Amino acid sequence: MSKVDKKDLIARTALTAIREEGVFRFSLGGVAQRAGVSVGTIYNNFGSKEELLAYLHNQAINSVFELVLKLEHEPLNLREVIICTTCFQFYIRSLHKDNSGIDLVSTNRQLFGAPDSESAQAMKASMTRIIGYRRQQFLQGIAAGKILSSQEHALSVFRKMTVISRGTMIFSNHVFVPWGALPLTEAFELCDLVLSTLDWNADCQQADHTKMKIALRSIIDTGASFPY
Repeated sequence: MSKVDKKDLIARTALTAIREEGVFRFSLGGVAQRAGVSVGTIYNNFGSKEELLAYLHNQAINSVFELVLKLEHEPLNLREVIICTTCFQFYIRSLHKDNSGIDLVSTNRQLFGAPDSESAQAMKASMTRIIGYRRQQFLQGIAAGKILSSQEHALSVFRKMTVISRGTMIFSNHVFVPWGALPLTEAFELCDLVLSTLDWNADCQQADHTKMKIALRSIIDTGASFPY
């Protein structure tokens, strides 16, 4: 088995362990036993439990981002693309409940010591990439004449949409909130309410919820490179 294949095996095995045992209770020794490798092999691939968690987080986030990029090829207007991008991870969790919470691990400061550690910096880079992409959606919308509001106003709306994106994700993963308590349609409506404060050109005046659901389902069905 190549080093790359072995690293992938360890990562996938660790994700299974986290889903079954929890992010605080799983151990590298347990992962080694499940994967049929030595603990030393795990340390050769991941220097610490923190580094392994950061790797899993980045793999999950990057896999989701691969799928989000496909929205650009769907028959959607910019308003619909922004809403789908904002609700993407929430939609995934509405289909696949994830007890690992690995895509939210970066919100737990206790898991990662120094904010300038290599693991923390790797996670920060992934998040910066995604947030930067969302920001560019608004800036490119202005440049293309699809968003008619000022850049200042558009970026204010972008920040609010980012809060919605993270908030719905936390809501969908919360231990005390019943799974499916927030319907996707209501998440769409919340996004549309915020986006309605912008001035749009004629092509982006409305967001078709049915079209957005079809686009999201179509993209999810294509799968991803990592079991998010």
